[in-house]
Order: sequence, then structure tokens, then C-alpha cells
Amino acid sequence: MPKSRGSLFAVAGGLMQIALAIGILFLPVFATCLPQGQDMVCNRQSYLQQGGSLVGYAFLALMIVAGIMALVSTRIDNAALARRLRWMAVLFTVGMAIVGAWGFGLLFVPGGVLLLLAATLRPPAATNA
Repeated sequence: MPKSRGSLFAVAGGLMQIALAIGILFLPVFATCLPQGQDMVCNRQSYLQQGGSLVGYAFLALMIVAGIMALVSTRIDNAALARRLRWMAVLFTVGMAIVGAWGFGLLFVPGGVLLLLAATLRPPAATNA
């Protein structure tokens, strides 16, 4: 169980980034529709089947790395290091959203918002009882 709300947001955002990147790579999410007589015939392909570019593969790999960094940050006891990892994941996501806005970059914005919440929320103060 996550230790704080920040950790919960980090887990949710990290898993979202990983799931989206893997989904784009392997699930048939890209459709090409062509008219064939009276009907419209659609062919759906994954990014791998479509033969995506090396830059696209690098961006998707970066989003998987960002998600893993967010998940790893929940297992680190050093709060400063955990926040640094979360901020790095946020920066990777913002970069992906800006550079990849023409394609699938904007799909990663909701996960980036969760990672931003995880990076900005402070852990609860320890009480001395």
C-alpha cells in the first residue's frame, strides 16, 4: 500500500504511462479506412505493425522509463531522491507531449498530470508520539 497520496499518484501515473506506451506498441489502435465500393473498409494496426519510426520507438521507450521511475520513487525512503525521480518523469512526459503533439504525445498528458501531483505533494509530517 502506498505510504502517502503522493505515492498513490506516482503509482497511478506511472502505471498509466507504462500501459499507454505498451498499448500503443502492441494493440491495434491506428486505423486506416479506405472506400471499397459502397462500403468503408478499415484496417487497424499496432505501432509495430505499422512500422513506426525510430523516434517514435524512442519516445515510447522514454514513457516506459518515466513510468518505471515513478514506480521506483515509491520504494525509496529518501524523500528528496523520490521527488527528483518524480520530477524527471514529469519533465519526460511534458517533453513527449510537446514534441509528440502531432501524433500520440497528447495521450500521455493525463498520466503526466498524475505524476505532477505526485511530484508536488509533500509527504505527511512525521509525528513524535
